[in-house]
This record gives sequence, structure tokens and C-alpha cells, in this order.
Amino acid sequence: MKITESDLELVNCPLCGGSDNSAIAYADGKAGRGMIDFGFTVTCCKDCGMVFTNPRPTLEWTLRRYSANTNPDLGRRQKSAFNVSKQLRDCVSYPNGLRIIQKFKQSGALLDVGCAAGLFLLLARYLGYYVEGMGICEGEVQQARYITGEKIYLGDIRELGLSTGQYDVVTMWNVI
Repeated sequence: MKITESDLELVNCPLCGGSDNSAIAYADGKAGRGMIDFGFTVTCCKDCGMVFTNPRPTLEWTLRRYSANTNPDLGRRQKSAFNVSKQLRDCVSYPNGLRIIQKFKQSGALLDVGCAAGLFLLLARYLGYYVEGMGICEGEVQQARYITGEKIYLGDIRELGLSTGQYDVVTMWNVI
């Protein structure tokens, strides 16, 4: 699904709300695994140091992109148990990510944003974390609930009503 300029939005820093940021990297979208077919700029907030994509795809575009009704690839994925090839490819980075997380927090409540089928959640739970996940793709959320047996939220994280301080660790693996 191609993205147009009208599908992008300029945003302030999602952490502190600052509007002064500088570009630190640019990706043309051609080197990825086919999930991103547009270029994007990675910026750094000059006020707090948060690194984020700006401009970013609008919520509407993202929901269309991940909707099984408009994305035939995801529709096929939802009809199978889960896309084994993609999940295994993503899983390779999970142990390294958890080793880094454990340097700062050895246990506690962990939320995985964009949890796909929930395989990262399984590993984190095995290592002692209380886990929950969330996603915007209904089929993958259903798979994650089935595979993990854990609470998996469906929707935009900004609209879920989660409490500040509810989680000790929040991860976002391969989230746009």
C-alpha cells in the first residue's frame, strides 16, 4: 500500500511535547522486509533527546495498512495460525532485547506494543515478567490471546485508557 504526502503528519515529541527537533537519519524504505514502502526521517528532540519518526504515518493510514479488509497479505496471515517465517525472523532479536531490558529491570509488568502473535510475550513470561500485549490488527491480537492466554488489547495505545506507571517495561518491536 503506497503512502502519499497526505497520509503523513508532522508531530511534536511524543515524550515531552517539544517542537524543536533535528533529523539524525533517513531511510528510503527500499532496504526493509517489504513492510515499509516509503522513506522516513528519524529525528531527535532537542529538549529531551527522544528519538522518533517525523513526519509519521497518520493513524488512519496505519489502521488501513494493517486492516485485513484492505491488505491481502495480512488477510492471508490471519487465516493461518500465524506467519511462521516472519515470527521466527523477528524472534531472533528477542533474547538480545530481553538481555538489555534485564540490565535495568529483571522482572515486573511488561507491555509489548504491536505484539503480533505474542511470541516475545512467551519468552518474557518465561523469564519472570508479568506480560500483556496490544495491537491494532484484530487477527494478530486474537492469535496472541490464543497463543499466550494473556490479556491482549486491541486498538490504538493512545485510546486504551492505560494508567501511567501501570507497566515497568514497555517494548515496541518492529512498530512503525
